Formats: sequence, C-alpha cells, structure tokens
Amino acid sequence: MEKKILVALVIASVAIVIAVTFILLEMKRSKFELKEWKVVVSDSTVCLQIKYSISTEYIIYAGLRGPDGEPISSLPLDPYKNIAYLPMTSSSKTTPVGGEYRLIVEEISEGYTKHRKIFEKTFTFAGPKIDVKNLQLEWRKSARIYPAMKISAEISNSGDLPAFIFGEGKIQGTTIGVSADSEVMPVLPGEKTTISWEEVFYDLSDFYRGKDLSNFIVKLYLSKGWKEGAEKIYEKTFTFSGPKIVVGNIEIKWSGYESGGYTSAEVKVEVSNTGDFPEIGYIMATISREGRSELLAPLLGIKFGPILPGEKTTLSWERNVFLRPVEPGIYTLKLEMWRRQTLLVERTLTITVPAP
Repeated sequence: MEKKILVALVIASVAIVIAVTFILLEMKRSKFELKEWKVVVSDSTVCLQIKYSISTEYIIYAGLRGPDGEPISSLPLDPYKNIAYLPMTSSSKTTPVGGEYRLIVEEISEGYTKHRKIFEKTFTFAGPKIDVKNLQLEWRKSARIYPAMKISAEISNSGDLPAFIFGEGKIQGTTIGVSADSEVMPVLPGEKTTISWEEVFYDLSDFYRGKDLSNFIVKLYLSKGWKEGAEKIYEKTFTFSGPKIVVGNIEIKWSGYESGGYTSAEVKVEVSNTGDFPEIGYIMATISREGRSELLAPLLGIKFGPILPGEKTTLSWERNVFLRPVEPGIYTLKLEMWRRQTLLVERTLTITVPAP
C-alpha cells in the first residue's frame, strides 16, 4: 500500500513539474495580437499600417511579402509604440499592384540565429482603379520670356489601393514639360481630387521660327517604380489653331512743342489675342506726309508679348527722337505687328497732329 502511495506521489510530482514548466514556457512565449490595420501613404510611400500588442522577452520582427511571394519590407516591432508602417513597394512614390500580401511576424532569439513564426495574415487587394475627367490647359505668364501652362485634371480612385500619378506634355515627340519628382501625386482609395502641374513651360522659339507646334499631347501615368517604370493611363491631344492679334484703339499724345513742331510723342495701342495660342513679336509704326516720314517707334520696333489667348492689353511707349519736330497737320499712320519675318497685322489710318 505504501508503495502504491509513493508511486502516486512521484507521478503527481512529475505532473506538477510538467505543468509548471509548461506554464513558465507559455509565460515566456511571445504573443502578438493584430488589433487594427489599414493602407496609408506615409512619407510618400504606400504602407500597411498595423496597430498591435506584444508580450515578449525577445526581438520581434514583422515582414511583408508581395503578390510574387518575395519580401518587400521588414522591421522590428517596438512593444511600447504599438504601431508600425510596412512599405508595400520597394521605393517611394510607387503604385502597389493588386494581389495577396502576407504579413508575417517572427520571434528572433539565440543571437538572431533562431526564427519562430508567431503570427501570419493574408491581405487581398484588387488594386487602384483610376478615372480621369476634364483634363484642361490654362495659359499663364511666367518669369521667362515664354509662357507656362497649368495642366489640371479631375482624378478619382475607385480601387482599394493608393495610386501615384504624374504627367507629361509633348510636342512632335519632344518632351517640353515633365513633372518633377516632387510633383508625383498620390490619389487615395475612394478619393476624388483635382491634380495640377502649375509650371509646364512651353518653349515657343520653334513656333516663332515657323515650326508647327499646333498639336500638344498630354499623357498621365501610374508611377510603378524604377523596375517597371510607368503605365500610361490617359492621353489627350490639344490642337491649336494659332494666335490671332487684333488691334483696337490707338492713342497718341504729343508734347515738347518747339521750332514749329512736337519733339515727343506718347503712343498707346490696344491689342488683344482672340486666338488659342500665345503671341510674341514686335510692333513698328511710322507717320508720313507729303513724302516725308518719321518713325513713331524705334528702328527695331517695340517688343511685345507673350500675349495669351483671350488677353487684352495696351502696348505703350514714348518716342522723343525725330529727325525734326513734327508739325501740326494731317498724317498717314502705318502700324505693323510682326512675328520675326511674318507680318501679323497691318493697319493704316489718317491722324491729325493738333496745333498747340
């Protein structure tokens, strides 16, 4: 009987030791709980944001694998911070692809030699779905001699992942305005927004040398990283008929009367552009009477522009260099506006130089 009792005590003792050992191991075992997750854009990078709780004595790493099964990102989890951002792409300002992404959380021990998976979850995304509407151009003045354009478009993303978009403009195969890296713009899932490129410079020098620049092509792309480059999602061609300069009212004020005539004139010419393309050029003006003529503008003309489509402006200058004073009387005024060797406008009218 005593032997049976002894055996029972030994068995009970072993069971207690095993139970305590198991409890101690369970207490030492790392525990991870995913409390919340969402896809966000952080520091221009699409990330899987996770909120979590950890109970551990070891280093815990979280890693994310993409639809191709390859690792994308990995980072240690701070047990006190309880939030982490795992990039879903290998570079910033890159659009992630749709598919399955696997979050794997591992316990690292024994000098980084032992890895034990303590959590895994798969996230499935269809990817971004972009719609482009109302792509527009707006001519603008710039600090340069040539004008700039603002390109804007209404963008919506009905997908479940963010998209990074950039645009470019081309004339006859030559890129004249490509968005800088800082202008690559994110569009979040469910978002409807207007994106724009404010300073797309339009170099008109070839146009003023007679080259056809009437077709301007705008393309929008998804930025897909340095490996895959970009995916074109939208294209629109704008065809310009060209500028059309119209001369309005002409006003001349004479001053400095001496020796029977005027020595100075202030000239104002109203000019408008009713076309759809900017104009740059120079204006010439002369007055004549009885075989005698005087330049009412400098020999090389008065430069003007750019005059933007729909713009109305007044060109003004002062002329105080005459061969001899301009006497009162009736004169013929000839005004010409040129683009290099191309005559844009020629207007001839009769004017009266009044008596003082």
